[in-house]
Amino acid sequence: MLGIVLAVGSLAQAQTYPDTDEFSQNLAGQVEKKAVASIRSSSQIGANAQVGFTAGQFIELTPGFDVRPGAVFSALIARVESKPLGDARPLSLSVFPNPFRDVATIEYFLPADSPVRLNLVSVQGREIREFVNASQKAGEYMLQYDGRALSTGIYLYILATATERKTFKVIKE
Repeated sequence: MLGIVLAVGSLAQAQTYPDTDEFSQNLAGQVEKKAVASIRSSSQIGANAQVGFTAGQFIELTPGFDVRPGAVFSALIARVESKPLGDARPLSLSVFPNPFRDVATIEYFLPADSPVRLNLVSVQGREIREFVNASQKAGEYMLQYDGRALSTGIYLYILATATERKTFKVIKE
């Protein structure tokens, strides 16, 4: 006997899911499969497994799909939002090597499109160099700074977006 629970609701997700997912495999243990639009499956769900499918438009159980006695299977038609992997990461800034002698590599990640300012300042707050002052798309960025003309000391790289600010302290040898 096939025991299927079908429900309709609304879900908000902060992970990346495919638009459609099609699979045929033996499922055991606790398994959660999600897709933005649809799922097609001819899987076999093992005894004592707990398996849930969630898709935005439809779930199709094709010939060969089977739920063994003792297993729990649920199918939910609900909104599944898929966000790019970058959205799960926070704003970040790193500079290496640290300490640096000649050239420093600056890497930063923007979780969302935003106006961006990236500056190098002395510990006294004096701006040494402005690297970026523009709107940028979400994603990873890298640039190199030739700091040979800088005096030995401590400096701050400041990354500011519309909503956040990160500071990274570096030592110039």
